[in-house]
Amino acid sequence: PVVQGTDASDHPAPGATEAGFFAQGRLALDHLAVEVEGFGLLPQPLSPEQAQALQALSEPAHFGLREQTLLDTAVRHSGEIDADRLGLHWQPGTFAELQMQVAQALGVRRLDAWLHNLLIYGPGQFFKPHQDTERHPGMVATLVLVWPSPHIGGELRVVLGDGEGRLTSQHLQARDLRWFAFYADCRHEVLPVEEGWRVVLTFDLVMPTEAAGSDLPAARQTELQEALRQAMGLDDDSPRLAPWVLLLDHEYTEHGLRWPLLKGDDRWRVAALREAAEALGLRVHLALAELHETWTTEPVFRSRRGWSERDYDEPTDEVEPDELIEELMSLDFWIDADGQVGPHRSLAIDPDDTLCFVDTGENHRTAEEYEGYMGNYGDTLDYWYRRAALVIRTPLADERDRFTLDFDAALAEAREMAADPACSAELAARVQAAASVLADQAARQGRSLLAAYTD
Repeated sequence: PVVQGTDASDHPAPGATEAGFFAQGRLALDHLAVEVEGFGLLPQPLSPEQAQALQALSEPAHFGLREQTLLDTAVRHSGEIDADRLGLHWQPGTFAELQMQVAQALGVRRLDAWLHNLLIYGPGQFFKPHQDTERHPGMVATLVLVWPSPHIGGELRVVLGDGEGRLTSQHLQARDLRWFAFYADCRHEVLPVEEGWRVVLTFDLVMPTEAAGSDLPAARQTELQEALRQAMGLDDDSPRLAPWVLLLDHEYTEHGLRWPLLKGDDRWRVAALREAAEALGLRVHLALAELHETWTTEPVFRSRRGWSERDYDEPTDEVEPDELIEELMSLDFWIDADGQVGPHRSLAIDPDDTLCFVDTGENHRTAEEYEGYMGNYGDTLDYWYRRAALVIRTPLADERDRFTLDFDAALAEAREMAADPACSAELAARVQAAASVLADQAARQGRSLLAAYTD
């Protein structure tokens, strides 16, 4: 039985069909035996005394923060035993079936599960909200398998945007093995164990590098293609020059942003849009977008009670955003249709040209900065956000933007076109579309830069 979506109860129901950012299910107890170096086979269930002996064999669990690996029991308090000290013995066919169920539940064709470690949470232990580190190329998700060990508390909470999933693993007598899978960019936490011992196996879920296909019925795909044709103005005299940008639900690093590694709903949406775009002769890219907001501020007040026993509001040293002054967006990391990484140069876009299914929020925020009163303007708060995007452009817009992203290459190609009279109309359209960029480069480098256009 598997359940997916944006919410789940303690008892997963079979038959759910809509893939989401998490899934959970069950395995029979006899489908897996685990052997721990220095301990032997893990009993089912694991008694409190045995769990305590297991923790004595473990090491304090570390956590990743950007490029660092840290040990801080105020953030993560549990024991861990590395995969090289564990031996897993599955009933024939069970592991392959589990990988298939998890992949289907998360909306992909295949996922490979690589054992990472065994974690032991004792009374009062926890793991505060965090995101998993991409430990392998192609790692997109995490699988947690709960071993039968009586405990209360220790709930696993997973959040993506406004959606939330929970695995309430507490039990006094387990009748099966519980598992929970979620995409690695989701923020998640393990709430404190109140009594007993929570013991789990964790696996890194790695996606093979195979391109996604559109699963939309043919009629719906045709409707999507027609809607995209209208949005891009392909039937008009002047097709759209602004890019059409879809901000993706999940988070991606420069290392993880690749067509075959898209996650969850991003995967089928991008596949369907790409198929429609390419059928219309449009250009597609993946990109990373940076959104910069500047806000006015207002002080944060806290309620106080004075000597007269009356409540009053007292200002604090804190501020909060009030009115939006400016909103800027740019795309600065590009993956073309062939999966090649483009130049690391920035292209400004209008935030109004973007669409999304998950609003930009604190989980996308990468930095913030407060600027106090400067004399000619008031206090401001600046926020920076990072999101992945699908970018669709008309060929003319794509060629125009190349003058911004890779000027030398675009200019060299234009010079070649200038030597071919058959390309004169196309060249004129490109030059007209990129006029502002060319004028700026001419001002910087001298008018001799554009001499090739007049040959």
